[in-house]
Amino acid sequence: MGLKLGIDQNTTIKLFHKYGTEMESVLLYFSDIKAKYTFPLLAAELIYCIQHEQCYSLSDFYIRRSGYLYFERGLISPASVMESSDILKEYLDLSDEELLRQQDELKKELEQTDWKFYYSSIDK
Repeated sequence: MGLKLGIDQNTTIKLFHKYGTEMESVLLYFSDIKAKYTFPLLAAELIYCIQHEQCYSLSDFYIRRSGYLYFERGLISPASVMESSDILKEYLDLSDEELLRQQDELKKELEQTDWKFYYSSIDK
């Protein structure tokens, strides 16, 4: 199914290992939102995690749900974090203060992994 949506085979296999048969649900979200987001697959994963895995924070998503912090750091950028923040705010009706708190928490997690991450677009 992933290949039909323009997702390469390697990424499709990673999704299957991460979500098992629920990968199809993630891909359905992807097909519905791919024109709306800059990072549509990441957005689809986050929306799936919010709606099916009780994911309520940026750190939870990037560390525990997706494993991006430890295994696919190249997918984390200031732009992807900001887009993820917007999705969390929309789906969970978070306040600006809560969103800033979550961004700071994720930044601390990134720093603790001794990974130099350009984060100035979130430092406000």
